[in-house]
Amino acid sequence: MPPLPPLCLSSLALPLLVRESSSSADLRAAAALRAASFYTYPAGRSAFAAASHQRMKLDAEWAQLEAKTRGSEPAYAALSVVCLLALLPLPADADAAAALCAGVDASCRLPAEAEGPPLFAAGTLDLNVGAALPCEELVGARPGRRAYLSNVAVASGARRRGVGRALLAAARQAAAGRGCHHLYVHVVADNEPAAALYRQQGFSVECEEGAALARNLGRPRRLLLHAAVDERDDAQRI
Repeated sequence: MPPLPPLCLSSLALPLLVRESSSSADLRAAAALRAASFYTYPAGRSAFAAASHQRMKLDAEWAQLEAKTRGSEPAYAALSVVCLLALLPLPADADAAAALCAGVDASCRLPAEAEGPPLFAAGTLDLNVGAALPCEELVGARPGRRAYLSNVAVASGARRRGVGRALLAAARQAAAGRGCHHLYVHVVADNEPAAALYRQQGFSVECEEGAALARNLGRPRRLLLHAAVDERDDAQRI
């Protein structure tokens, strides 16, 4: 399957590019976003300790992402995994650039392409094409080829710029190009901002996790959201 053509959204405050990650540098930038988004630290943790832990998690996320996209991760052997990366031009103003890059590793700064400015990895997600995610109870029940979204992360300095919306639009396009009929994503039941974003993009609740099961698994209760993949809607949704 040929890679997704880069998706440009110039209607945003800054022109945004979404592409399939094709290099080790892209995958490291995606891993850096995950390390910054998915791990929090208590107030008493020193800045040095937090930075050291985040770098360790970055390296672990990077290694796993490389294995998933190569098809060498055993748990994902039945899935095809594509990592999407949303890129913003890095502002020339030093203060604006620092605000955009706040809280993430320098790996999120990527070299310029063609004649443009350096780029900043503002958001990422994985598109997992296959019947189900590993060790997952919420898998949906609709017939047809399906894909799951996972590891959705947006840099704190790039939020409320349409990055999440652009990633979801690109994911629908990539799923359609791979012959998928259904797109799924898990969301924590009380994460209303995330649920609202997905609803705006045509997702609705298909099933939900019971409170007892969530307690036994030691995690918040989650919902499984579904959207139909229809290539005819791509241009309108973008």
